Amino acid sequence: MSNKHILVANSETSFLDLCTNNLVNGCDVYCTFEVCDEDMGWMKHNLKRSHGHDLLLRKIPQRKAKSNGLIKKSKQYYMAIFLMVLFCFFIRLLTD
Repeated sequence: MSNKHILVANSETSFLDLCTNNLVNGCDVYCTFEVCDEDMGWMKHNLKRSHGHDLLLRKIPQRKAKSNGLIKKSKQYYMAIFLMVLFCFFIRLLTD
């Protein structure tokens, strides 16, 4: 019987923390968060670079495109944009 270790990542940040700190060495990583096709490349690259084995994902139904053909962005995407704009605003206030 083999001892297979599976680590759980609850967010992209926790996944990156596991890989950056070389905690995935010889382990599989199970992601509980939504992973799109565009993210698979860099995630598999980081996992391989950190000597991890497999990237395991929960099954997520495909998102439907909006009527105008654009794919709906996640809440995290809009929050990141908002925080970047807010950060730039405060930097500008401090430098004036």
